[in-house]
Amino acid sequence: MSNIDLRFKHRPKQFDGLIGQNGNLSIVQRAILTRRKAMRIVFSGPYGCGKSTAKDITATGFHCNNPNPLTGDPCYICEGCRMRNFIFSSHLYLEFDGTTFNTEQYDYMREMLVYDTCGKFRVCVVEELHRLNITLQEKLLNLVENPMFDTTVFIIVVANDNTYKVCEPLIQRFTHIKMLVPSTQEIINWLRTICQQEGLPVKDEEALSMIADYSQNIPRRCLGNLEKFAILEEPVSVDSVRKILDTRG
Repeated sequence: MSNIDLRFKHRPKQFDGLIGQNGNLSIVQRAILTRRKAMRIVFSGPYGCGKSTAKDITATGFHCNNPNPLTGDPCYICEGCRMRNFIFSSHLYLEFDGTTFNTEQYDYMREMLVYDTCGKFRVCVVEELHRLNITLQEKLLNLVENPMFDTTVFIIVVANDNTYKVCEPLIQRFTHIKMLVPSTQEIINWLRTICQQEGLPVKDEEALSMIADYSQNIPRRCLGNLEKFAILEEPVSVDSVRKILDTRG
């Protein structure tokens, strides 16, 4: 059994690993494959459903020199992928946290965006963009609209249904991808596969359903709860779920 936290080990690196999206990400995949310019993408949805993971795969896909020709998944071995994964901030990849974003960071973003990319795609990300005040959102709109940055992929991440907190002129410039909560059966199938990979015995199928229900079908919560069983090396059963997760019924 692995000694790595399951939330880290099983974080997807391909689009199809984001369970329950039912083709929801096909627009992003197609944009990567066609190297579509002036892409502006917003990922929204509940915490733990893959917004930031989708953002990471998308960003790496646009930097990848050899994306999968069918899925747009990054190869993770080319120079572009290595740059994305080992250099957190450069003129080709910029990421900001909306909870701390301020005028100085906006000025830094604007200065970095003028660097010549030599035809390569640049990715600029703002997480939790709905936390920005209206003045900063309007400033960002100026960059998003600038045709000079047509090889810059702007990605914003908005928690839950907070897109209404993003000013209308800005949100209208973005292709909205709403991450979905998987069905119970999708979660059960996924958890069963992970248990098999981890060598974690599943004694009762109902136990997986209980974990899904206790976690409200949120993938990251499911992994966090399954991590408890992995640490304790406890078989997954109805009794152990009730004991470890303190469920009733």
